[in-house]
Amino acid sequence: LATCSLSATVIVPAELGALAAEARVIARGRVVAVEGQVTGDRREIETLVTLEPESWLKAPAGAAPETVRFRVPGGQVGRYRRIVIGAPEFVVGQRIVVFLSGSAPRVPHLVGLAQGVFRVSGAGGATIVANRATAAMSLVAFEARVRTLTEGAR
Repeated sequence: LATCSLSATVIVPAELGALAAEARVIARGRVVAVEGQVTGDRREIETLVTLEPESWLKAPAGAAPETVRFRVPGGQVGRYRRIVIGAPEFVVGQRIVVFLSGSAPRVPHLVGLAQGVFRVSGAGGATIVANRATAAMSLVAFEARVRTLTEGAR
């Protein structure tokens, strides 16, 4: 007989208000780097995503940084790949809105995995293509809604 460990991903659907309340930082920007890395214990692979912010919907404490790095479970390092159900993938040049959580010194992570990422598309970013749980809406309306929700959460 052989034994092995199993793991699972459970994603509980979250509404925009819950994402906004849980996030410490909400930023809209362009992905400038995507790098796979092995975690410190060398057991897993994660992806570090670097975002160049264009707008802060919920600003970090202190001075706003020029770039924001966050981690996503799964990714690829050399010939090794780890797939995590519910974890989004990113491409350099993508415009996104991210809901991030976590405390220093750790690198922030997405709130709700793919639920915490909204892809911006359309002429001049006029439309936000929401994640699978939310209908598409204009970027201006989306940002106004998120700002209202973050103010209500304080």
